Amino acid sequence: MKKEEKTISRKIEFKNKRFEIFLRAGADESVVAEIFNWQEYRAAEDVIKNSSLPILDVGAHIGIFSLYAKALNPAAKIYALEPEEANFNLLKKNIAANNLSDIKILKIALSGKTGERELAIESAGINHHLVDDPDENENMKLEKVRSFSLGDFLEKNNIPKIGLIKMDIEGGEYEIFENLSAEDLGKVKNIILEYHNYRGRNYKEIENILRKSGFDAQVFPSGFEKNLGFLLARNKRNSK
Repeated sequence: MKKEEKTISRKIEFKNKRFEIFLRAGADESVVAEIFNWQEYRAAEDVIKNSSLPILDVGAHIGIFSLYAKALNPAAKIYALEPEEANFNLLKKNIAANNLSDIKILKIALSGKTGERELAIESAGINHHLVDDPDENENMKLEKVRSFSLGDFLEKNNIPKIGLIKMDIEGGEYEIFENLSAEDLGKVKNIILEYHNYRGRNYKEIENILRKSGFDAQVFPSGFEKNLGFLLARNKRNSK
């Protein structure tokens, strides 16, 4: 049996909401600081506050963004997707600890197509990505996970429209957007994603796909890492 990682508890207050967060010291704490203290998703705050449609938290990690979104919009319905087992267990614990029954958590990945995939997990167990080239992940732990395309996920969960997709999936965003149909993109009002420039890929590829599909886009490069940043996109054809 896998030994459970030691966790600590932190109390967070944000927008007059109090949360208890169970996390691992180190990287998990940095995510809390990025989201609650530095407010890296502040460009999407108005979208979150005003969304009457579901919010899709892709790469939910241990649930920090979902808690942040609930502080901004207590009525929001959130679907939190996290495929990695240790992260998912903490996600489940954090949602339960804060009595947030309207956050639906799912141990799945979002990708370009539906099916079983392998997840490559870094030694620290925090960051992970779906395997697209097995030779580049030979020194990483691999875990089999369920994966869904956006269209199949929306259909399976009877979701006609999404108010916001938040995405932080360590470079997996390219596969998703390359395989999205115009019909599926038309069901999405807003997107906020952390982009990762790597392996010769650049966020402009995704920005171009979105602009051609009727979205406007704003780019916010990271002040700490030149290969990271945020892209906020709004669907001009789906304003209702």
